[in-house]
Amino acid sequence: MSLSADLKKQILQNIDRVIGKGAEYTDARYYTNDDSETLFLYDGNLEANDTNYESGLGVRVLFGGAWGFAATSDAKALDTCFEQALQNAKTAAKLVRVPLHMGKKPGHTGHFASPLKQDPFTIPLKEKLDFLSAIDARLKEDWIFKRYVYAEFQKKNIYFFNSEGTQVERNLSNVFAKMMVMALDGDG
Repeated sequence: MSLSADLKKQILQNIDRVIGKGAEYTDARYYTNDDSETLFLYDGNLEANDTNYESGLGVRVLFGGAWGFAATSDAKALDTCFEQALQNAKTAAKLVRVPLHMGKKPGHTGHFASPLKQDPFTIPLKEKLDFLSAIDARLKEDWIFKRYVYAEFQKKNIYFFNSEGTQVERNLSNVFAKMMVMALDGDG
């Protein structure tokens, strides 16, 4: 999913507005999608099949040597999110004994996409469960007491902007898998 021109414009205007109010640095990450699917088999039984689809904005502001953060999943609350991050930084700045100062970097633009042979979200659920069940079946032995097989699939589309002029789009895909067995010794 791509970021609309209107949302991009609003994010960039808010970065400029916060800098105009005295912030030393500001950045924003807009997730047009942050999707995950988790499958978990326990002793061959499906214990979890969770799918989440999220989107939203995270903002960081450096003001007076202190960080402020805010986030929202409401696209209509972008202005408020930037203002909240600025106010959080101003509040934190009152407590800072050693102010943080960042070095300056020239802005850049770019795009990164995780290399994929196949998008894991296009694989049918049955095929994923059959794969995990086959692993579980191979772990099933008399001396194995408990079996745990887990897979998580992630897909994120993130737009990053900062007050130095950087604009980067990242399309990230991850697959995490693990298995665990608990075995009995001779004493049970």
